[in-house]
Amino acid sequence: MKSQSHVVVTWLGLSLLHLFILLLIVYLPVLRDSSFTAFGITAVIVPYLLHSAGLPVLINDGLSGWALPSPNILGWSLSILFWLVFYYFIAKFITLLLARHKRDI
Repeated sequence: MKSQSHVVVTWLGLSLLHLFILLLIVYLPVLRDSSFTAFGITAVIVPYLLHSAGLPVLINDGLSGWALPSPNILGWSLSILFWLVFYYFIAKFITLLLARHKRDI
């Protein structure tokens, strides 16, 4: 059970770090023209990939003229779900590596 609490704490830390960086990109204009902008694309990359697979996850079904359409509620929900699950597996992997390293010492 102790290992599971380490996974949850690591998962929570990774998820909050991702959210914090995204909020910095959105609300600090200094970071908008930096390499952090590429990290900001991670929030919308999942809906665009799902749209290309045929799921209706973009507003107006992806038709918006010259601009890139925003994700709809389903798109944002699936993006959040994807990143939470992704970070859970990363947290499990980190915890496994740390436990293995601690055991070897």
